[in-house]
Amino acid sequence: MTTLTAEKGAGEPPDSGARHKLTAVTGLAAFPDGGGSYAVAKAHLGRRTSLVAAGSLVLDYVLAKERYGLRERHQGELAHATWIEFTAQTRMSGVDVDGRKIRKGATGSVAAWVKERGGEVAEDAQTLTDRISQAGGTPLLVALEDDKGARVLGVIHLKDVVKEPLAVTGIAQLAMPGKANGSEVTDASGKVVGSELIGQTYHLPLKDGEETAEPDLRWFQPRPSNGLGTNSVNTQYSIILSGATNRSGDNADLIKWVTDAKAAVIKDNSTAGYQVRPSDVPADAVTSSGSGLDPHISPEYAKLQVHRVAERNKLTVAQVDELVAAHTDGRVLGFIGEPRVNVLKLNIALKALVAKG
Repeated sequence: MTTLTAEKGAGEPPDSGARHKLTAVTGLAAFPDGGGSYAVAKAHLGRRTSLVAAGSLVLDYVLAKERYGLRERHQGELAHATWIEFTAQTRMSGVDVDGRKIRKGATGSVAAWVKERGGEVAEDAQTLTDRISQAGGTPLLVALEDDKGARVLGVIHLKDVVKEPLAVTGIAQLAMPGKANGSEVTDASGKVVGSELIGQTYHLPLKDGEETAEPDLRWFQPRPSNGLGTNSVNTQYSIILSGATNRSGDNADLIKWVTDAKAAVIKDNSTAGYQVRPSDVPADAVTSSGSGLDPHISPEYAKLQVHRVAERNKLTVAQVDELVAAHTDGRVLGFIGEPRVNVLKLNIALKALVAKG
């Protein structure tokens, strides 16, 4: 449980007698009370209040805390207090402590509670709550009953962080459901096998004594994934976070990675009738992307792999060449970016082609 206590901050002007004049601050509007203090007066803001019932609304009271000296209080400090649960019938919650009754909730419910106890509700309260509602927020009145009677202390402005994202999600589901759901890619059976936005590796099962699995050369291979660590959740990709290796061009580790990767590309993709030359190896075949997640390779790297893929899958070079051409995307709008091949989509098409015999 959390309660807030707000007393008049240093340097605040004394009450000028305009008892019903509202002073607005970020996330909070407080009424000067008869003693000249500005109070949220231990407004109960715990999990058991309408905060949860109102739909995960968040109170922005940072500025109010600084201005009015708010500090957090916990239920253990108020063991003698009686907490009033929020219900759909009362539409408010609160606490009874030290001879005072504090309520927070829907404007109409709290206003009625104050009037039932002989108190008055300032006209400004309705004006301010209407303004908050029109701005898309949720207004909550805070009221106090003590030996001075019942009165409204202020208005809390709850900012809804659920409605806008839900609206955006709903529009996206209608306008572009595929992208809204993560650009999922399905195979011929309709099974989701990945996302067109995130690369995958195609490795053989790890053998005893091996630290790194060997690539399964039946499939087109993606860019290297020199990422930031292993990921036991998604074993299809060996990174835990998106990011680059951040090695400089003359870094010894990077030079060794590139040299070893180039040698492996030449060796793996050379066949009896096709020899890969060092000058044939494109940059994306030996370097990871800035994110480490790139799902694409260049058409040059895809074509370099055609002979090996054809040989391993008992297909003709012409068949695999046609497959690569069909899955090569051009520049966006004809001039943005570079031509590219989505490796996952290409391998799904390859699997279907192999299945046909």
